[in-house]
This record gives sequence, structure tokens and C-alpha cells, in this order.
Amino acid sequence: MDEVEKLIDNCNSAEDWLYEAGEEVGYKEYQTKGYDLQSAYSKLKVRKSEHQFRENQLREVQAGLKNMKDALPEILEKKTWITAEDGQDVHDKIEDMRTWLDEKIEAQAEAGLSADPVFTADQVSQKVEKVAKLYKKITDKKKPKEKKQKKVET
Repeated sequence: MDEVEKLIDNCNSAEDWLYEAGEEVGYKEYQTKGYDLQSAYSKLKVRKSEHQFRENQLREVQAGLKNMKDALPEILEKKTWITAEDGQDVHDKIEDMRTWLDEKIEAQAEAGLSADPVFTADQVSQKVEKVAKLYKKITDKKKPKEKKQKKVET
């Protein structure tokens, strides 16, 4: 709450400045004061939106990763043409993503709500998108066509 109080103090001092010296200053000084207030406010706004993302979307992301991991062995069993290396690669990428996400969630919990976000929604989206693309690429592999044998005429 310390930063919120600091922002309120900055707003109050800007208001006082506006009434005392506001008529006598130029456009540049107005612009500078406005930018200062907006940058402080935007930091809080980013924290709020990232917190809302963590509260609402992370469970879905974790559930999606779990579903991919749980479905992978069955898919590999049915689609025998997918190599074990490909399957292991997808499994490792999913596990890496889950580990990274768990570490970031823990670090954010230690930092608290008043600290800047340890990770952002964009970072999570980019990483999940890469894992999902690889998963889809491997699991959607089509069965290779069998080559027809030529008849040998005697």
C-alpha cells in the first residue's frame, strides 16, 4: 500500500501545483507532470492486470499442460509411427514448461502483490504457444503411406 499512498501524495501535490503555479507555466511542464503521474499509475495498472491473469488464467494453463501430458502416452500408443524420440521431446517440453511456471508462481508468491510481476501473461502465452505447437505437430502426424511393390514380370 506504500506505493498507492505515494501515488496519492503525488496526485495531491500535482493538484496543489496546478492551482498555485498552473496558469504561469508552459505546455512542456504540464506535459512532464502528466507523464510522471501516468507512468506511476500505469505501473500499478500493470500489476493489477497481471495479478488478475494469475488469478483467472493460470489454472487453465496448468490444466491444459496436464491434459497434454496425460493424453500423450495414449496417443503414442495408438499412433505407432510417431517415434519415441518425438514423444519424449514433447514430454520434456511440457515438463520444462510446468517446472518454469511453478518456479515463477512460487517466486511471485514470495515477492508479494506490491512487487512488480515476476512473469507476465505474454511470457506465459508465448511459452505455452510453443509447447502447444510442438504437441499438435507431433500428435497430428499422419501415418506414412505404404509403398506399393512393383510386380516383377518373368
